[in-house]
Amino acid sequence: MRVEQDMEETKIKRWSKIIAAWTLLGAIFGTVFLILIYLSIIEEELSVVEHIDCYVNLVLAPAIFYGLWKIKPWGWRLTVISILLTWLYTIFDISMYFQKNMGIALSMFLFIDAAILRFLFKPEVKIVFGIQNWSNLRWTITPLWLLGAFLASNYFFGDLVAVIFSLSLFLGLKTAKKYRIEAAN
Repeated sequence: MRVEQDMEETKIKRWSKIIAAWTLLGAIFGTVFLILIYLSIIEEELSVVEHIDCYVNLVLAPAIFYGLWKIKPWGWRLTVISILLTWLYTIFDISMYFQKNMGIALSMFLFIDAAILRFLFKPEVKIVFGIQNWSNLRWTITPLWLLGAFLASNYFFGDLVAVIFSLSLFLGLKTAKKYRIEAAN
């Protein structure tokens, strides 16, 4: 029994380090992108909000990296909060500057964020990180999946299909959840 727990904990730590590396990689690419803009190698105009987002990411990413790499409870919390803030920023960004080709790229990052949140909210992961009483934020995973599905289907099939697909997916998830609850009783 203890061997299985150790194997599970090792697996959780490995995935935490992969997520940490993903975060650090994003910070490195963001930094290179900013440097290329400042050196006028890339001609891009960043809005004030985009500048703030870049600088916040440059500060948060190394902290998240360290917190997840070292399996710190504050690293878990910082990751969850930053994903939720990124999600809100993405919605704001989409509403202000949406271009059809952005949808597929944004949907991939939303799916990654949703997968990371799903991983972080697993009970065994929360135990390894020493987290308690954060399960009420688990609801955020479904909207991330739905927004990602909407953006991806909008890219390939257009607005009407994206709305119908996302609504169908939402109703299907609600039905599946209801069925699981009824089956458990």
